[in-house]
Amino acid sequence: MNKLTKKQIEEIKEKIKNQNLTSLSKEYDVSINTIKYHTKDNSKSISKGYYEKYKNNERMILVYKIRDFCKNESGSKMNFSVDDLLVKIGNNPKCSLTGRIINLKDSSSYQLDHIIPKTKNGDNSIDNCQIVCKEANIAKSNLTIEEFKKLCKDVVNCLS
Repeated sequence: MNKLTKKQIEEIKEKIKNQNLTSLSKEYDVSINTIKYHTKDNSKSISKGYYEKYKNNERMILVYKIRDFCKNESGSKMNFSVDDLLVKIGNNPKCSLTGRIINLKDSSSYQLDHIIPKTKNGDNSIDNCQIVCKEANIAKSNLTIEEFKKLCKDVVNCLS
């Protein structure tokens, strides 16, 4: 996975008008979240107005989180339901990467993550979905769990 230079970020900002995030992600070998972060493209996230209207409605927030998770070039088809997700994450959801408690009503603090990234042929199934805190998902980017564990160990070893 590459780090983006300032020049690449400017190129992406221009290209994002005509290209979808998935193709840009593959072209620059970075995650979609990295592109969103650098371009401030939150168009695929819950809008502020929507969030204000439904900020106390966990189910509606999860519907949009699932739609965002299941997005591909052909649009958004929910491959599993809110109930399926709630069964998987339980009554007291925790980040799959950090163990932090997740408040489902605070939609900006967590994301649904592909365990096997889409850039590495992961699918949009419930089996490939995990709930993670935003910071951990940004750090994981498009790494597999094993790659992410190795990266974390390298960081800890370097800083020790």
